[in-house]
Amino acid sequence: MLTGRFDWVFKKATTWDISFKIDDIDLTSATVLIKIARNGGGAVLFDSSTDGTLTKTLVSGDTVILWTIPYTATGEALIGQAYEYDVQVTTGGRRDVYIEGKVTVTRNVA
Repeated sequence: MLTGRFDWVFKKATTWDISFKIDDIDLTSATVLIKIARNGGGAVLFDSSTDGTLTKTLVSGDTVILWTIPYTATGEALIGQAYEYDVQVTTGGRRDVYIEGKVTVTRNVA
Protein backbone atom coordinates (compact mmCIF):
# COMPACT_ATOMS: atom_id res chain seq x y z
CA MET A 1 0.00 0.00 0.00
CA LEU A 2 2.21 2.81 -1.26
CA THR A 3 0.84 6.23 -0.36
CA GLY A 4 3.60 8.49 -1.56
CA ARG A 5 6.86 8.91 -3.39
CA PHE A 6 9.11 11.72 -2.24
CA ASP A 7 12.70 12.45 -3.22
CA TRP A 8 15.07 14.03 -0.69
CA VAL A 9 18.26 16.07 -1.10
CA PHE A 10 20.68 16.27 1.84
CA LYS A 11 24.08 17.85 2.41
CA LYS A 12 26.92 15.48 3.27
CA ALA A 13 28.14 15.68 6.89
CA THR A 14 25.07 17.58 8.16
CA THR A 15 22.26 16.43 10.44
CA TRP A 16 19.42 14.86 8.47
CA ASP A 17 15.90 15.30 9.88
CA ILE A 18 13.26 13.22 8.13
CA SER A 19 9.68 13.62 9.33
CA PHE A 20 6.30 12.47 8.06
CA LYS A 21 2.84 11.33 9.01
CA ILE A 22 0.72 8.80 7.20
CA ASP A 23 -2.99 9.61 7.01
CA ASP A 24 -5.54 7.13 8.36
CA ILE A 25 -2.96 4.87 10.03
CA ASP A 26 -2.55 4.80 13.82
CA LEU A 27 1.22 4.81 14.19
CA THR A 28 1.26 4.91 18.00
CA SER A 29 1.53 1.12 18.36
CA ALA A 30 3.10 0.46 14.95
CA THR A 31 6.68 -0.55 14.27
CA VAL A 32 8.33 1.81 11.78
CA LEU A 33 11.49 0.93 9.87
CA ILE A 34 13.27 3.23 7.43
CA LYS A 35 16.28 2.21 5.38
CA ILE A 36 18.45 4.15 2.96
CA ALA A 37 20.48 1.97 0.59
CA ARG A 38 22.35 2.17 -2.68
CA ASN A 39 20.04 1.88 -5.67
CA GLY A 40 19.40 -1.54 -7.13
CA GLY A 41 19.56 -3.51 -3.90
CA GLY A 42 22.97 -2.28 -2.82
CA ALA A 43 24.42 -1.97 0.66
CA VAL A 44 22.31 -0.27 3.35
CA LEU A 45 23.75 3.12 4.29
CA PHE A 46 21.39 3.91 7.17
CA ASP A 47 18.83 1.84 9.08
CA SER A 48 16.46 3.54 11.54
CA SER A 49 16.71 0.59 13.94
CA THR A 50 20.46 1.17 14.42
CA ASP A 51 21.35 4.65 13.11
CA GLY A 52 20.26 7.93 14.63
CA THR A 53 17.06 8.39 16.61
CA LEU A 54 13.53 7.46 15.52
CA THR A 55 10.72 9.02 17.57
CA LYS A 56 6.94 9.09 17.38
CA THR A 57 5.27 12.29 18.59
CA LEU A 58 1.62 13.27 18.82
CA VAL A 59 1.01 16.59 17.01
CA SER A 60 -2.56 17.94 16.82
CA GLY A 61 -3.96 14.43 17.20
CA ASP A 62 -1.73 12.90 14.50
CA THR A 63 1.29 10.69 15.09
CA VAL A 64 4.38 12.20 13.45
CA ILE A 65 7.53 10.14 12.86
CA LEU A 66 10.89 11.92 13.10
CA TRP A 67 14.17 10.23 12.19
CA THR A 68 17.29 12.21 12.97
CA ILE A 69 20.63 11.01 11.61
CA PRO A 70 23.56 12.87 13.20
CA TYR A 71 26.10 14.73 11.08
CA THR A 72 28.84 12.44 12.41
CA ALA A 73 27.19 9.56 10.50
CA THR A 74 26.12 11.32 7.29
CA GLY A 75 29.75 11.93 6.34
CA GLU A 76 29.73 8.29 5.18
CA ALA A 77 27.32 9.13 2.34
CA LEU A 78 28.95 9.38 -1.09
CA ILE A 79 28.32 12.48 -3.17
CA GLY A 80 26.79 11.54 -6.50
CA GLN A 81 25.91 8.00 -5.39
CA ALA A 82 22.32 7.00 -6.14
CA TYR A 83 20.42 6.02 -3.00
CA GLU A 84 16.84 4.90 -2.40
CA TYR A 85 14.75 4.62 0.75
CA ASP A 86 11.46 3.21 1.94
CA VAL A 87 9.31 3.49 5.05
CA GLN A 88 7.91 0.18 6.27
CA VAL A 89 5.10 0.14 8.83
CA THR A 90 4.12 -3.02 10.68
CA THR A 91 0.80 -2.97 12.51
CA GLY A 92 -1.91 -5.54 13.17
CA GLY A 93 0.24 -8.39 11.83
CA ARG A 94 0.73 -6.66 8.48
CA ARG A 95 3.81 -4.93 6.98
CA ASP A 96 3.45 -2.39 4.17
CA VAL A 97 5.66 0.17 2.43
CA TYR A 98 3.91 3.54 2.62
CA ILE A 99 6.54 5.97 1.41
CA GLU A 100 9.56 5.54 -0.87
CA GLY A 101 11.86 7.61 -3.00
CA LYS A 102 15.37 8.64 -3.91
CA VAL A 103 18.03 10.32 -1.80
CA THR A 104 20.59 12.63 -3.37
CA VAL A 105 23.65 13.70 -1.38
CA THR A 106 25.27 17.02 -2.24
CA ARG A 107 28.52 18.62 -1.18
CA ASN A 108 28.69 20.58 2.05
CA VAL A 109 30.73 23.70 1.21
CA ALA A 110 31.32 24.82 4.81
